[in-house]
Amino acid sequence: MKQFKIFIMLSKAKLYISVLAIAFSLGLMPVGALINGYIRNEVYAEIPNTLLQIQEEVLPEIESQFLGLGIPEVLDGIRNMLAPNISDDVVKVEAIPDTLLILQNRTLKKLPLIINSTGAANIIYNAIANLTIYNSSTWDNARNQFFNNYTFQDDFSTAIEGISERMMGGTVSLNYSSSTSSKILYGYTLGDTDYPGILTDLETGVGLIEWLDFYADAEVDPGSRSTMELVYNCSWNSKQLQNVSAYITTFLWPEIVKKEYEPLDIETYANSVFYSQWTNGSYYPSGLNLEDILEELEFEMKSIVGAYYISKTIREIKLYTEDNETLAREWFFNNYTVQTNISSTLKGVSEHVSNVTYSLNYTSTAQERLLDGYLDSPGLLTQLSVGLGLVKWMVLYDLAIIDIGTRTLMETTYNATWNDQLLPLGEYISDYLIRDIVAAVEEKGLELGIPDASNIINSTVQDLWDPSNSHSIVNESGIKKWFDAYKGDITAQNELNATFNMDEFLIYNTTHSQFYRWIFNTIRLIIVPILFTYLNFQGENVTPLEYAPVVILMQWANGTVDSSGLDLDPFGSGTKGFEVGVPTPSNISLSTATALFDEYNKSAFINKDGLLKWIEAYEVNPTVQAELMNIFQLNNTQFNMITNWLFTTFKNIVVPNMVEIATAYEHPITHLPEYYTLEDLTVFEFYRQWTNGSLFKEGLDPGASLIIGVDSLDGWEVGIPTSTNITKEVAEILWSPTTIWIPFHTNDLNDLALTNHLGFPKWFKAMKVSSTYNYLKNALDLNNDQMDAILDWLNFIRDNFALSLLQEESGLPLNHDEIGNIYFMSFIISGSVLLAISALFTIWLLLTKRK
Repeated sequence: MKQFKIFIMLSKAKLYISVLAIAFSLGLMPVGALINGYIRNEVYAEIPNTLLQIQEEVLPEIESQFLGLGIPEVLDGIRNMLAPNISDDVVKVEAIPDTLLILQNRTLKKLPLIINSTGAANIIYNAIANLTIYNSSTWDNARNQFFNNYTFQDDFSTAIEGISERMMGGTVSLNYSSSTSSKILYGYTLGDTDYPGILTDLETGVGLIEWLDFYADAEVDPGSRSTMELVYNCSWNSKQLQNVSAYITTFLWPEIVKKEYEPLDIETYANSVFYSQWTNGSYYPSGLNLEDILEELEFEMKSIVGAYYISKTIREIKLYTEDNETLAREWFFNNYTVQTNISSTLKGVSEHVSNVTYSLNYTSTAQERLLDGYLDSPGLLTQLSVGLGLVKWMVLYDLAIIDIGTRTLMETTYNATWNDQLLPLGEYISDYLIRDIVAAVEEKGLELGIPDASNIINSTVQDLWDPSNSHSIVNESGIKKWFDAYKGDITAQNELNATFNMDEFLIYNTTHSQFYRWIFNTIRLIIVPILFTYLNFQGENVTPLEYAPVVILMQWANGTVDSSGLDLDPFGSGTKGFEVGVPTPSNISLSTATALFDEYNKSAFINKDGLLKWIEAYEVNPTVQAELMNIFQLNNTQFNMITNWLFTTFKNIVVPNMVEIATAYEHPITHLPEYYTLEDLTVFEFYRQWTNGSLFKEGLDPGASLIIGVDSLDGWEVGIPTSTNITKEVAEILWSPTTIWIPFHTNDLNDLALTNHLGFPKWFKAMKVSSTYNYLKNALDLNNDQMDAILDWLNFIRDNFALSLLQEESGLPLNHDEIGNIYFMSFIISGSVLLAISALFTIWLLLTKRK
């Protein structure tokens, strides 16, 4: 019985063991799959490192093989870098003769009126003043006698007749009221407008000129006539206003003032006045106002100052807000206590319009567009140096006042409503900024001899203003010599001194510096931009800075500015080689040069894709050579000059020396200056090759890789044979293992990269999970074809490169994928064999037990 029990117990144990064996054998098979899966995951995890190793080996190959490395970026950078200097030192200098001649011509046309008006105003003033002195009369009484006494000259022994005396033949008074005579002489403010009086500004007679202009308008315009009656408190029918005008123009001018310059005619006398006024300020010591000389540009000149005030106010607010440009603009438009709180130059827009009670609520988009412009529409601060943006905006605004269509266009363009935002802004500019703030600004600068007389003798003055004199300031060659002297050229200084016999031109702080300050600061930097823009020297509404690229192109083609070549390094290291036309002019036309430097022209060498054509042509492809010569209308000599310059001088000398200087830019976040290195540009070209095979259409293979352990890196590009059209910006994100600024992406770290262990798992997961696929697609603005191309390419990288790299790093005889398969098959076979044995043993036990 005891033996039987033992047998039973042994049988159960065997059965339990066999069952456990079955379970164990079943467990062996998934373990093999898990181990294989783990190893495969390790292979995927090696892909980021593999990509970085590929990049490390490809970059030197691009740098050595790609002839165009850095050429487009440096060319464009040099052009932008040269523009301000060319604008100031070439364009503005060359415009000085035309500017001065225009100023001279306009002044000579205006001077007869100024001479007559100044003379007439002073004669009237002196007549009244003398009456008060010699007859112990009050000023008001003397004034009324001058206007109303019809025997004025006889009664008071004055040098001239009074108005009633002269105009009524000494028979009857015109009966001007005290109010009328006072307003005619001294002007009057009605509402918000100041109206002229004939004795305001006795130095230049501006008050009398403006009074006569007002009268001339009233003669032809009933509206102006009614206003004039109201301002001067007299009716048109009384003939009082008409008689004042006739008294000046038919009596004082031709009979009294003329005695001052007889026997000369007024034009000849004006010419001598101009030279004396220019050299010493002899006639008008405070200086002639350029607004009066260039009266049609009065609003434009005030706009320059107005735009400057807006810019200055925003800068003041920016400092107060800890250098926050966005907040500064917000305050300028919407804060209604700006000037009150921070004592800024101007009131803000809402502050002025609402009188410190409410905000006009301009959106951030409206603020940006109103200040900086939008598409082709002007902004208040565009072309700031000449105020042209503000002028253009006000022209559009004035049209919108009367035209509903323009009003709607402005609302759409500037993202602002007409009644609540655009109309108040226009009134802010015209009624507050221009009228109240800038109105008192007087533009001076015509004269050299103000405030200190230069005492240059008259014959020298006339030589300096002689356009036929090759050394004069109004001669194209002459002004260049003056500018060379200004920059310290001793030869030029001696030549000018010998020509004009003026030793003081070489003495510091006397006429020499006074002259240079006037011509190269006041004229070149202030007056030239105004006249250049509005009098259309080089085309309608073109500023010197906008015209500078044209001059740069002609210098590039033919060395027109400097036949020895421009020194490109701002530190003066002697880096030359920008020009194809130095030392021998290429005779390439301006239109051809413009096309060659058009970054949107797919055949231009400044265009990255176009440059590839030039490389192909340089490597002697006659078909491409013929194509380029035909497109740009080049002859063989010109074509050879360009290719030799581009791929020898420029590539080998200029690019290495200038890449950092020429590619400087403002960082989008810090707003600090940044620049690209040659290594940076190599990386950018790497992205282009990776995404689209842009540089080497058949692919770029550096050959065998000792690091990765493969004979060839062929196939590392995702964009070969089919271009992906993935942008450079997206490629940079995908290949950047460290933190990178990603627009509109809230994560501070680069969790989208293929090359780090934060981003890559998402791409591995995207192969299976649609939500992750869509996340990456949307975050990078990719389409399905681009996403699928990347995922397929990752599998290619895994199978062809990552496995080999892992094997190389681990020192294994087989790669990890093969080892994983071995483990998988080993566990499957082992589990299957054990399962079969355990199953047979279990069956045998069960059969034995039945017996």
